[in-house]
Amino acid sequence: MRELIMTHSEYVQLYETERKKALRNAVKLLGGGYQADAEDCVQEAFTIVWKKRERITNPAGYLHKVLYRVCKKLLELSQPYDLCGTTEQTMKRAGIR
Repeated sequence: MRELIMTHSEYVQLYETERKKALRNAVKLLGGGYQADAEDCVQEAFTIVWKKRERITNPAGYLHKVLYRVCKKLLELSQPYDLCGTTEQTMKRAGIR
């Protein structure tokens, strides 16, 4: 029976195969003008994957779920408090974004 703990080499392989895709997804979620923030979100997502490697059975899938949450959190924190939780679509309709 295979150990569920991701090895260092498996993590490096995940990073090499998924980093570009993760960065593209982060840029899409955050917007094109936020390249540095997108890179920070990708790095944070990979860090979370490494820290939780003992419980992950689908590393690539988990990485992208975490990345989505990290990007959404950043978007919420970058807007006024009274808009937190407001969807992007609602803000666009209201002329806020």
